[in-house]
Amino acid sequence: MRLLNRLSWIAAGSQLLLASAAVGQRSVALSAVVAPTYTTTNYARQTLYPASDGQIVEPVHLAGQRGAAGFTVGGSLLYTYAPGWTFSTGLLYRHSTMRQERLPIAGDGSTRVNNRSIRLPVAINYRPSSKPLSPYFTLALLTDLPLATRLLAIRDGEATQQLRVRNTLNPTFSAQLGVGGYCQLTDRYALLAQPTLAYTVGRFGGGTAFSPSVELGLQLQAVYRL
Repeated sequence: MRLLNRLSWIAAGSQLLLASAAVGQRSVALSAVVAPTYTTTNYARQTLYPASDGQIVEPVHLAGQRGAAGFTVGGSLLYTYAPGWTFSTGLLYRHSTMRQERLPIAGDGSTRVNNRSIRLPVAINYRPSSKPLSPYFTLALLTDLPLATRLLAIRDGEATQQLRVRNTLNPTFSAQLGVGGYCQLTDRYALLAQPTLAYTVGRFGGGTAFSPSVELGLQLQAVYRL
């Protein structure tokens, strides 16, 4: 009976130590985020109608698969809730630019289409090792709140126009996967690099204007643990 009691106390003490260790692993960190991106979008005959602001303007017709280079920049908050596991969220600004040729019937020229949005990521991250250099995996849901699209219309023999297209507030949702590396510099500072792949899964309240896209990125983060 005494042996059983001793074993019970040892088991309880072990559980308490494990729980204390898990709590000790909990921490909050901030990070600065920057990521060059390249997005491929499949447009289904979408037309952009710029605000005229007193100018003579023409619509921009998008169709088929188009590529756009861009970047994402901002900050994130990371919370380590268990050894190796981190929850993160943040506030990012996303910008991408593509070039659309003018219709041949309208004459020579092109339009630079600058798509912009505020991006809200929610992610689960996993770091399988506590070594200074270790793998780092991320699965995230991205919510993009569109801002006004900026257009730069360049026409041969005509003045260059800076235009805008008002967008609805309907957010676009994407699933993102990241696989990269984590480098612990000191107890408080770390660097993180991840190639990422994101795919748009839908748009809230705007199915008729939804254009599926794939985004490739290289996400770099400078992490500071509080």
